[in-house]
Amino acid sequence: ARDAANSPQILVVDSLHATHFVRTGTLTVDAFQEADRMLHALGAVVVMLRISASSIRKRTVEGRRGTGFRTYAQKFGADEDALTRYFVGEQERLIAVLHEHSCLPLVVLDGERPTAELVLEIELLAHTHADNVENVKNKHNWRSGL
Repeated sequence: ARDAANSPQILVVDSLHATHFVRTGTLTVDAFQEADRMLHALGAVVVMLRISASSIRKRTVEGRRGTGFRTYAQKFGADEDALTRYFVGEQERLIAVLHEHSCLPLVVLDGERPTAELVLEIELLAHTHADNVENVKNKHNWRSGL
């Protein structure tokens, strides 16, 4: 992780524009795709961690009992079973929207794997992607005579 942090490349793990499109509905398809194109111009990659329904229930529903998030989430389901179904469905909707509307490379990883394994895979992905972006830029510059 230190090597990645010292690299000129920046890796940000976030689902902001996809989440705003799927969960809150505050982005139109056009606005989503505009944000997506800007991220693409920066060389971004979307990395999704897919987890099981039981993990979603444990982490998102049971793990947030008595919190402000849980109060917010009540609008998505009246009980823990309904909330679990909602968040499992949301995970699948996010992946579907990214497949359908995003121009960014999408990598879906098994979020049930140990954190250390996921970190190593994401670091390798970041370095490989950065090298590929740099190679494309160099090829373009060579063809352009720059």
